[in-house]
Amino acid sequence: MNLTVGVVVTLVGGWAPGEDGEKIVDLSYGNTCLDLVGTGTTEGCELWTSGINDDLSFFFWRNVDLSIGAVELFADGNFTGRLRWKSLGDRQTVTLYDAEDGNGAAYNNVKGWGDIKEVPVVPKKEIIAPFNLMASSADNTSGLTSVSEGVNNSTEVQPIAVSLNNSNSQTITVETSDQYFAVKYPYTRTDTSSRSQTKTVDLNITQTVNAPPKTRYKATLLVTIGQLPATEYVTTAQRWYEQPVANSQIDYANNSWYKRTEEVRLTLTGSLACRIFVDMQTTPL
Repeated sequence: MNLTVGVVVTLVGGWAPGEDGEKIVDLSYGNTCLDLVGTGTTEGCELWTSGINDDLSFFFWRNVDLSIGAVELFADGNFTGRLRWKSLGDRQTVTLYDAEDGNGAAYNNVKGWGDIKEVPVVPKKEIIAPFNLMASSADNTSGLTSVSEGVNNSTEVQPIAVSLNNSNSQTITVETSDQYFAVKYPYTRTDTSSRSQTKTVDLNITQTVNAPPKTRYKATLLVTIGQLPATEYVTTAQRWYEQPVANSQIDYANNSWYKRTEEVRLTLTGSLACRIFVDMQTTPL
């Protein structure tokens, strides 16, 4: 097909005349409808993909106002629940009803697109459920040490504290396809968003060992830092939206926002402390 911009041809399958036999463009008497939208260039369309190839009954065409936009409904399973209205403004809403009189099941998760890109529905608040990092499975390890030496001249056992502080050995990078995920476990977010973020975690470890009486001692604290392989983690997020979205419930305790539980997938890489070892050596005085 090669249709002028603004011209739309609608193909209708399985059409049968209505009660008066004259409603030629009444879509309620048809099955599958396929819109061919004019772009000013040659376009192709495979009728068999929509099942209308052996069911086509009639067609009609009209000029449309492109500034109004269009609503797209996707029947394919990969796009379940997805609708688009390219000119839908930020303050406009669309609701589809199961019954023609506006009763029955309703669907109102129709997102607006701007002229260039999608206008996302941004949550007002979210809480990410915590999850565990398995640092013990790390490989390519390195070590940090701290040494405490001294003399115990008393006749009693003396506790000795060995501490290690490091501000740059533990680094975690989070990558996620979720647009509204930030680094912190667990956490509540109200205004930040990130797709990739690196966080440095301060390392502060103190271990206590006993120095025997009348001895010279040397206590060594060893902390093993493991490189975490890139691993995908799955958790959930509770999100609150100002306007209703699919599968949400109104939460009167949170500004009457609409709450929905969603899945979050993320990939973590970096380095974490995975093992701690203390060695105590003593020499009698």
